[in-house]
Amino acid sequence: MVGILLNENLPPSLIDLMAPHFGTVRHVGSCALGGADDDQVWEYAVANGLAVMTKDSDYLDLMMSQPEGRVILVASGNLRLRDLKAMIAARTREVAEFLESKDRLMVLGHAG
Repeated sequence: MVGILLNENLPPSLIDLMAPHFGTVRHVGSCALGGADDDQVWEYAVANGLAVMTKDSDYLDLMMSQPEGRVILVASGNLRLRDLKAMIAARTREVAEFLESKDRLMVLGHAG
């Protein structure tokens, strides 16, 4: 299983929610990547076997132009933190299956 790198548009507090389910979960801020450009974040994620979880659709372009790397696109609009956490918690199994798969993209949004 690969781990997850949370982009800076997602709160570091998601680590506590996600780590028990997904093993390695890091935030760009804890990896000296706060304020880094998308290419630097992408390179770090690929080098460390991490899928980038982000709200930034620019990562779709990176994924399409690079032979390696994976994206979990959070397509939920603006949510309160508790609602974002609830959405991710409700999709834990699907995220785990994505991480175990060879797929390169998962869109994580509201079910239904």
